[in-house]
Formats: sequence, C-alpha cells, structure tokens
Amino acid sequence: RILLLESGMINELSETELYGYSRYKVSTGDSQQFNKILEKISSDELRARAILDRTEKLFRLDHLTEAITVFKKLEAIPISDEKLFQSISLLELRMLAARRELSLLAKQINKGFKFDGLHSADKKYFTALLSVSDTAKARTNFEWILKNNPLYEDGMIAAADFFRDRTTDKLKAYKILSEALHANPASVKILKNYIREAMRLGFTDFASVALDDLRGNLHRELDGFRADLLKGARRLQLDVAFGVGDDALGLGLSLGTELLTKPRRVAPG
Repeated sequence: RILLLESGMINELSETELYGYSRYKVSTGDSQQFNKILEKISSDELRARAILDRTEKLFRLDHLTEAITVFKKLEAIPISDEKLFQSISLLELRMLAARRELSLLAKQINKGFKFDGLHSADKKYFTALLSVSDTAKARTNFEWILKNNPLYEDGMIAAADFFRDRTTDKLKAYKILSEALHANPASVKILKNYIREAMRLGFTDFASVALDDLRGNLHRELDGFRADLLKGARRLQLDVAFGVGDDALGLGLSLGTELLTKPRRVAPG
C-alpha cells in the first residue's frame, strides 16, 4: 500500500504509515517533505526510526554533512528500545570515523558499545583507524577487512588510503578499490574513490567509465561530485565524462559541520 501512495494522501495516513512513507517514498533530496512528515509523527520511536533511516541513506550516498544535520534531530528524542539505540550509536560511530574524529570515536566506543558478530567489520575498521601509530596492528585489521568483507565500503576505502603510502606496490590502493567496486558496483562512495585513484594514476579512460556509471545511477550525486572535483589542484582531461576540457580537478570532498555527540536519553530497562 505504501508504495502506491501519492504525496497528497499523507494527511490520511496513520503514524506507522507515515513512517513507511518517509522510508520508502521520500527522496533524499526532499528534506521539506521529510520534515513535514516528521512533524506529523508523535511517537518517539517512529520519529527516531525515520531520522535513522534518512541519515543512513544520506550517509550511504556520501552526503555526510546532510546526514549529520538530520542525525542531530535525534538529540531531543528519548530512546527506550535498546536495539534501536545500538543502531543509532553505531551510525554515529561510522560518521565519526568518516570524519576521522578519532578522539571522539574512541570516547564514544569506550562508553560501552556492544560489538556483536554482525559488526565484526566495524570493530576491525575502528580499531585500524585508532591504531594509526601502530602500523602493524592497523595493517592486520585492514587486511582482515580486505579478506573477509569487500562489501564494507568505508573499511575498503580506508584500507586503500592506508596501503597507498605503505607499500612498494603503486597499484595497491587501485587494486583494493577495483575489488570493492566489483563487489559493490552501485556504491557512490566506492565509485568516487575509485575515480580519484584512477585519475591519480593517469587511468583516465577507467575514470571516465566510472563517471558514466555514477551519472547513470545518481544524477544528483554526480552534480555535487563534479563541483567538488572542479575545485581542486590537478589538471586532467575528461572531455568524454564531463565535456569540460582541461579543467582543474580536485581530489577531496569538503565535509563541514560538527557531529552530534551529546548523549541521548535511554529509558531504564
């Protein structure tokens, strides 16, 4: 039923249906409609789940700043469901890791996050990042991710960054990102990092193909990525991909905004 609804029908929906509508029908680009629906939901749990779902979608699409903005809406919501609280806490850890806010990452982990078997890759990833001064330990944890979970986007990207400057194999980072892209060809994060690495190595044909994939999958994401690329310092030819000629292309995405780290309230069990 939810998938068949039109936006003009939201006033007729129950709170549970409103949550489903926000999860499945509201695009990541329509913050106005999401906020309108959120205002109609009085249940703390459903509001929190809607915010969590939207934050996760934005984070997967590499819209970290927007994801953090939405995530901050959780600040005033008491969370009584322990499983939901753990999901929220894990997402916060992932965003802190993405921003390389390592002191805050360690602080939040030390508050007692429970890593179960489903989150082994997260634990290895966080441990590797926090072991940056212990190269051997970081290497061991990144190698575990490479061997056991090539679908884990953030871990694969961080592994590529780690090995790029710590091996004589100049193609190591490219190989890691190629494997990640093969395992997860629709990943916006992997595509962007693969493109940067391919450009760095002068593999402009491969970069162009990946840019076409990014365009085909996510027009909105490509527009933002193109703007970031055109800011930077390197000059490379990508006429096929962009039709912009010999433009200056940068290799970084600006991130901004501080992450919400204030403790959320959990009702006693």
